[in-house]
Amino acid sequence: MLVALGFSTNALADCAALGSAVNSTINMGSITVQRDLPVGAEISRKVIPAETTAITGACSTGTFRESGSVNQANYRSLDGTNTYASGINGVGLKLKVRGQYVPSSGYHWETNISTNGSIRYNPEIEVILVKTGDITSGPLALGPLISVAVNATNDAAVTYSLASGNVMQASCEITGSSRIPVAMGEAKMEDFKGKGSTLTPVNINIPLHCDSNAKVNISFAATSSKGDGIIDLTSGGAEGVGIQLKLRDTRVDFDHTLFVAQATEQGNFNIPLSAVYIQTADKIKPGDANAVANFTISYQ
Repeated sequence: MLVALGFSTNALADCAALGSAVNSTINMGSITVQRDLPVGAEISRKVIPAETTAITGACSTGTFRESGSVNQANYRSLDGTNTYASGINGVGLKLKVRGQYVPSSGYHWETNISTNGSIRYNPEIEVILVKTGDITSGPLALGPLISVAVNATNDAAVTYSLASGNVMQASCEITGSSRIPVAMGEAKMEDFKGKGSTLTPVNINIPLHCDSNAKVNISFAATSSKGDGIIDLTSGGAEGVGIQLKLRDTRVDFDHTLFVAQATEQGNFNIPLSAVYIQTADKIKPGDANAVANFTISYQ
């Protein structure tokens, strides 16, 4: 059987921009990213509304085509994906035009024009920064990012350029030893008033120096048969007593991440921790009352 197949294509509309091409600048601003933000997570997003760069063109009947590609001289594609180098280690750049990611091969968008007249081509642009690895604070690469061309002439109608942007990774450092001794002092049996009673709390100082805007979290791991933030004492010593950890006078939950605060400025940062002896049984046996807890500080 012989079958005839017919193929057709829409003719491109003949469009010409009325006026000069538009150069639009994008300012990403100063961005703080927490050190423990997971890889792949969004850091920041900037949307350039469509009407910001609207261009009017005179067109004939046919298909109106808009196309563009990322300037890979400034922003090279990472592994051929739709993520581009931003100029900062650990920070990738994604670009959306009309809600679609722009791949390394570029994009095109079409619409049909049924009558002669004019059309406004004004794509909405989104610049998205994502975490791709360990971040080194610094400025974004600046310069032309993408040019949007019209029809087959490839005349740039709108060129978008990054004009400013800086990414700073926020974290803290322990300025002393990571082993924090807490001197609980000597307690007398008669100072306890029964099961659940506590003595005077002792403040715990973890010497931290933090970047401005660092979001500080802490978690604790310890042997705890009683729960309620109570650390079991090491064997061979006192019995019927434990050491309870508190954050802002609230007992901690072991193996859970607890938000402390966001540093308002660069400098020393205090975590409001305390430890207190607590009676855990009806009877107390005297002896050494030592305990150990491990802590982890994170930034999210």
